[in-house]
Amino acid sequence: MTYGAIALGFGFGLAAAVAHGFDAVGTELYQGFIDACREQGLTVYPGTIEGIPFPDQSCQVVFLDDVLEHLDQPFDYLKEIARVLEPGGVAMIHTWVIDKPTTVQAAFGEEWRSNLNLDLTAHTTIFPTQLLLDQLEQRGLVHVAAASSWTAGSEAASAIQFCDFYLRKI
Repeated sequence: MTYGAIALGFGFGLAAAVAHGFDAVGTELYQGFIDACREQGLTVYPGTIEGIPFPDQSCQVVFLDDVLEHLDQPFDYLKEIARVLEPGGVAMIHTWVIDKPTTVQAAFGEEWRSNLNLDLTAHTTIFPTQLLLDQLEQRGLVHVAAASSWTAGSEAASAIQFCDFYLRKI
């Protein structure tokens, strides 16, 4: 099975895919993350999915975890995902959606300024749910399920449990 991961970070999702027998590759922009993943023996290409010549319909799974909200053109990525997925392939996309709040404080709470994981300068797009679903559908991606949140003891455990849960469904 072929698995493509985009923007790996520390590579927890990619490592989980490899552990499940996937022929897994990832892309990443930041050299520190690339080096950390390669030290684990993971196959990582520098750059973005657009810069890696994946053939059409070459991936059974494409996994994005907190990627779309950082992109200037997030819907171009959805088009690329649809291109590289095999018929019946699975795109697992985790991103922030905000439907009702009208301010940053309403969305993220009173302490949003002290949350080091919430760098609003790095988050270019936060989607209303229906807009994201419409964009997926326009690119031929069928929405199957959504989860409002995922909780576990640590970030690493969350990524591994998330991948484990979904990859076992395939």
